[in-house]
Amino acid sequence: MASILNVDQINNAAGTSAVTLDPSTGKASFPNSVTIPNGATMPAGSVLQVVQEGSSADSVASSSAWSDTNVSLTITPSASSSQVLVAITVVQRVDGSGTIARGGYRIVRTISGSATTVVNTEGSLEHIQSRGSAGELSGIGHYSYLDSPATTSSVQYKLQMALNPDTGASAVRARASTYGTNAVLMEIAQ
Repeated sequence: MASILNVDQINNAAGTSAVTLDPSTGKASFPNSVTIPNGATMPAGSVLQVVQEGSSADSVASSSAWSDTNVSLTITPSASSSQVLVAITVVQRVDGSGTIARGGYRIVRTISGSATTVVNTEGSLEHIQSRGSAGELSGIGHYSYLDSPATTSSVQYKLQMALNPDTGASAVRARASTYGTNAVLMEIAQ
């Protein structure tokens, strides 16, 4: 037979009320905000914090050099062992005068303003393309990456883009003003 403990209230060491149980629902109420004691850890896989941001400004690149879009988010991990899940959705477009015009997008990371590191391997200039004699191709791009920044300093993630001039591309765009973009960072406990 299982043991049962019936209580209405749990006091702290000083004898003041810390937790009160509602007799009709069994739910606990706390007199002040709940705090996690020092040294407590969340189980691996727990989401520790979420940062979300959208952009309403278009970005345009007309060079094969990678340039920043208007999609940029910053997070400060609570533990150096944490991973950060980066998820970005953007309406992308490539303009071109040839039968095939190509461009691409990639995610980069900067820790405390130091050197920028490419974190996803999808950043190819072959990634999106346009077909037609003077056409454009628009589509929704979803970019995600589970990063291990190994820091508790501020970490900035950006979406970059570039075009491939060898394919007749004239511009690559992130169409935020018309369709919006969405970017989310989630710190995951390890």
